[in-house]
Amino acid sequence: MIAILLAVVSAGISNSAYTQRRPFKRTVRNESAEKNFAKAAMAFRNNKTEAAVTILKENVAQFPDHWPSFLLLAKIHYLQNDFKSAVQYIKHAIRINPDNKSANMLAASLFLKEGKTLKAANLMRRAQSGEDIEDDDTRLDNNEMTAIQSQVLNAHKTKAISLAYEKPV
Repeated sequence: MIAILLAVVSAGISNSAYTQRRPFKRTVRNESAEKNFAKAAMAFRNNKTEAAVTILKENVAQFPDHWPSFLLLAKIHYLQNDFKSAVQYIKHAIRINPDNKSANMLAASLFLKEGKTLKAANLMRRAQSGEDIEDDDTRLDNNEMTAIQSQVLNAHKTKAISLAYEKPV
């Protein structure tokens, strides 16, 4: 009985010690990721896209849960019309932060370009209930969001109309 009690107490001590150290490591880790991200965002704003991509790729390799880096990589590739790469990066961003409005809207636009209107409409719906907490370099502005919403709605409406007129099998 005493051995079990000691095991439980020692397990509790080691768990609390672990949880006390973990937030500190996580904070340091996020600060490093944010510093790298800030450098990449500055490079992106100064039209040094290659430098931004290099920094962001290093950042996601070192900090694989830093979703703003994945989101900015997706946005850069989207702007360069490299939709295949943009889709890969946006999937990572959404996997890490599924409620992010900009990530879901960008994903909706990408899936619309692939002709996946239902998936695009679902992502747009999720984006409307999501939140934007990232900085200005990853956030889509209102004009971009409105344009994406219009494209998704029109494509979804067109597909629904064409399905309605198809003959049943």
